[in-house]
Amino acid sequence: MTARGIWVDDPPVLVRTPAFWRSLQEHGLTFASLMIESSASGLDLSYTPEALAALSELAADHGVSLVLTVWPEPKQSYLTVLNAKINGLLDAARAIGLECDLESNWTTKNLAGYPSLDAAGDALVVVLDRVRADHGPRTLVTTFPLHVENSARADVTGHVSIAMPQAYSVRTRSTGEVAWDAPLGPGNAQRLTLDLTKKIQGPRLGAGLAAYDQTWPGHTPQEAMQIAYDAAMAYDPVMLAWWSSKWVLGVKANGYASRFLKSLPR
Repeated sequence: MTARGIWVDDPPVLVRTPAFWRSLQEHGLTFASLMIESSASGLDLSYTPEALAALSELAADHGVSLVLTVWPEPKQSYLTVLNAKINGLLDAARAIGLECDLESNWTTKNLAGYPSLDAAGDALVVVLDRVRADHGPRTLVTTFPLHVENSARADVTGHVSIAMPQAYSVRTRSTGEVAWDAPLGPGNAQRLTLDLTKKIQGPRLGAGLAAYDQTWPGHTPQEAMQIAYDAAMAYDPVMLAWWSSKWVLGVKANGYASRFLKSLPR
């Protein structure tokens, strides 16, 4: 059975309220991938261990498990701090997983202390292997569809428990508007992304879907989200997460994403 969850990127002041977790439960979500970093340089924590411990209680009270999501950098200084701190954070959150978002931070321009991105990847895998051996939580990687870590050439993703590629179909990208039937339109984007993920040996398959920018001419957001969901579910993912809480129930809630999630059978 596919576990449904969401990436949590709302302000901590909102996330710390019981109403937030009650809303996740009302949307049929059973896990929350908590962005514990601000994506700035270094391990820049948005949540202290004490705050994570309090959130774990709120989450558990509403049937939600926590995954901790970080933005690793290929820097020896970053991975040294991550290795030293992550066990305490996972314990405090009673987390079921540690997820690495390998996107804009995981590039050669950020290399420091390692001769190559491959060497930095090896060091990150050592940290992830130790976390899994010591604490047993799942390890995950998320990245965008055409990133090397979502391909047969993946360096880190092949060593984690679950791959969670961002199989987003959205109306507008940095390159311009996306047509309904384009390769990155609803349905097509999920198949393109997850076909690439399936080439990676090792991890089980998960997927990320978009809960924003779902309005195409002549189509409803509900239709766009349903087609994306059905396409992803055809791959029988073990976990499915939406980006993100702010669009579904938080500071930028658009209404249609909430209605769609609540419409799914449980």
